[in-house]
Amino acid sequence: MKKKFFKVITRAKALSLFDTISLKDKERIITKESLGRILGSTITAPCNVPNFDRSTMDGYAVIADDTYGSSESSPVTLIVKDEVVMGRKADMRIQKGEGVVIPTGGMIPQGADAVVMIENTKRKGELIAIKKAVAPLENIVEKGSDIKKGDLLLEEGRIIRAQDLGVLYSCGIEEIDVFKKPRVSIISTGDELVSPEMKPKPGEIRGINTYTLYALTERYGGEPVDLGIAKDSMNEIKELIEIGISKSDIIVISGGSSVGTKDITLDCITAFNGSDVLANGLALKPGKPTILAKIDNKPVIGLPGHPVSCMVIFYLILKPLILKMMSYKERFGDKTSIRAMVSQNIPSVSGREEYIRVRLKEENGAVWAEPVPGGSGVISSLSRADGLVRIDLESEGVEKGEMVDVLFM
Repeated sequence: MKKKFFKVITRAKALSLFDTISLKDKERIITKESLGRILGSTITAPCNVPNFDRSTMDGYAVIADDTYGSSESSPVTLIVKDEVVMGRKADMRIQKGEGVVIPTGGMIPQGADAVVMIENTKRKGELIAIKKAVAPLENIVEKGSDIKKGDLLLEEGRIIRAQDLGVLYSCGIEEIDVFKKPRVSIISTGDELVSPEMKPKPGEIRGINTYTLYALTERYGGEPVDLGIAKDSMNEIKELIEIGISKSDIIVISGGSSVGTKDITLDCITAFNGSDVLANGLALKPGKPTILAKIDNKPVIGLPGHPVSCMVIFYLILKPLILKMMSYKERFGDKTSIRAMVSQNIPSVSGREEYIRVRLKEENGAVWAEPVPGGSGVISSLSRADGLVRIDLESEGVEKGEMVDVLFM
């Protein structure tokens, strides 16, 4: 098919191009291995938690009415009938005028409706003096007070956190459904690239994009597939793309996306039957020379070769795409940004979104975002940065002291 050239498009438009693509595939896994995965189905509680009335204090289980009027100077005396053993069912039943020894977490015996703290009692033989009255249900956690059978526990599409594992196991849920991880094939291109373990000759550089993209894919829930480095050869790149299409859900190609005689990624994509080039450039800085396409309805993303541009476009395009393919639904607690004040004026050019690398620092209780210098090829600038500040499409920059959102990296 013929090569398609487009005007640059906005990030919002770029993300919308993949709206119809979603995996929806699920797998059942052991709950303890689900940390960080996306929940594949809504879960309701199969039981009550706790599943019995229990004491929150060491003391005596009593009938609250028996304690009314008691005080330090005029205690009420009860008979010690029995003792609750931790981890065992409390089979006894107390009557008026009786009390049962109970530990923290112990099961409330039948007939009791309150617990007197041991500090407010004095025992002598088989008698206890109650020195402070208690109200019904005082110092008791009722059955189902935490979770009631049938309650909504976790909604489909949320990220599983450590505390969620606790909730699931409190209900005895040992397996859950999660959305499968999208497989992301990573291809690096360039005659100048060599593997990091090799010593570069003059004119060569170590190819690092594969490793940053691999790590980012894992971090945000995808399953990375390293297809290695391809020379600037139509045959080599096409062969790796074909492998990527056969074994993954997203194909990512770094390098070869800008305008130039050696930049052949677009030619390789359009050489496939059924390919569809959606965009050939984004109104972003860094990252303008980005290709968005589909082959056999699978996203194919051509990333700039410069390390900074490559990583920034991952955060802005690939991260949301991976999460979307797993039907992720963002919750307030999942936010990955912080408000900060800009430490200096930052000019920009209207007509494109610009993302500025910043480091965060705290002074006198305020959080400041300080721009990190460095061009799109300076990988060390990303290591020094804590996040990105977005300058709006129509803005000509931000002024010192202005509040901005910093997207964590």
